[in-house]
Amino acid sequence: MASSISRRRVIQGTAWATPIVIASSAVPVYASSREKCVPDISVPVNQNLTNDGSSTLEAFTIPAGVETVTFRITGGVGGSYRGLAMHGSGGRGALITGTLAVKENDVLKFVLAGGGAYNRDKPTEPGKGWANGGSHGPSYKTTDARTVKFFEGPNTAEEYYGPTGGGASAVFLNDKLIAVAGGGGGAGTRFYSYTVWNDMQSGPQPKEFLPLVLETTEAAQGGSGGAGNGANGSSFSEIYKFFPGPSIRANGGFAGENGKGGAGAATGGLRNMDSNASIIFATNDENDVFYEDVAGKSGEDATLDRNSLGNNGGTGGGSVVGRAFVDNRQFTHKYLHQGALVHSSTGGGGYGGGGSGSVTTASAYASDQRWVKYDRGGWAPVGAAAVSGGAGAGGSYLTHDDALLEGQILPDLATRPATALSRINAVAELSWCRLPNNEDPKKENSDNKDNKGE
Repeated sequence: MASSISRRRVIQGTAWATPIVIASSAVPVYASSREKCVPDISVPVNQNLTNDGSSTLEAFTIPAGVETVTFRITGGVGGSYRGLAMHGSGGRGALITGTLAVKENDVLKFVLAGGGAYNRDKPTEPGKGWANGGSHGPSYKTTDARTVKFFEGPNTAEEYYGPTGGGASAVFLNDKLIAVAGGGGGAGTRFYSYTVWNDMQSGPQPKEFLPLVLETTEAAQGGSGGAGNGANGSSFSEIYKFFPGPSIRANGGFAGENGKGGAGAATGGLRNMDSNASIIFATNDENDVFYEDVAGKSGEDATLDRNSLGNNGGTGGGSVVGRAFVDNRQFTHKYLHQGALVHSSTGGGGYGGGGSGSVTTASAYASDQRWVKYDRGGWAPVGAAAVSGGAGAGGSYLTHDDALLEGQILPDLATRPATALSRINAVAELSWCRLPNNEDPKKENSDNKDNKGE
């Protein structure tokens, strides 16, 4: 939406009205202008209030008497994970501050990016903006032959989608790119399923029964923008609660940097698989076991001049999928057919998109447990698990053009991480310095038109 500025809409003071950190010394022309200016005037900015990941566009025409403007803008926040008594935070977007030399009728534009999100068993749109966060692929329940076959039989499997990355925000002066604030990477995710004791089928549960559950720890964190060029997503490791020794690990994706997409996470894998004789990760006559280890996807490279306002590349790395299945060859009871599918977290968009997290899966059975029948004979508990590392943040950019008098790319330490099922979009602040003899800009920006885009 274009913003029309008049004396009626000019307000004093905001949370961001404090001086910015100076990244370079002010040039003499700027210093002389500031000496003639009254205190900075805070200009209302229509914030991005969408809840579907969309970006919005705000435009401002510079009135008479304004020689400098100061802005702050953030990238979209990556989606966060919550489930099974644990959570992981999506990365914050980068924060960019800057002061620009301007003249009357210059046009300043903000692209305010959308944040990423998480909705467990449903794919969610990434945050969008100058560059978009990474997207999910289609459901494997309908597209992957191995998965389709598994879901045709009795099972307690689930298909989970990791949090998506935030979009990148941007600032333009007369359609020239000034700044790109990279979006945060999505947090990691996990899912596991396992045989539970059925009292109706097998009588009271004995103390010796040990399900193949994982210990509950913190999920992987998404990388945040602005720490240098952005931070990588964190890795994730978990052990079995009742079978100490083996562990499952997924790695985090890398941040975008200087227009280059961050690498997707390297494979993690199962560790110390033979360290506990009571848990078996191999197919045998009793159980058909399948698991895999999948590396993340790289974020896209970005350009600065493909078009003035559109997406110039820099999309975050999309999700990859890891599958785990274990099928008892003798019994048809659903608790002896377990599966776990996870679509990884996706990278933040930016000047170089962040890479997505890897996915590691596991499936196994307990070799030293034999229990009374479900429908006939003896049986042993089985379990499947799938986990994803966090995704990398998108890279950021700040022009070296003479119009930029001072500025800096910073980590955003003020914005709270998103919660599951919520989005935190980019925010922006604007102020300008006006000359004393032009206290009342007479020109209404009537030529501006409402704009909204992704």
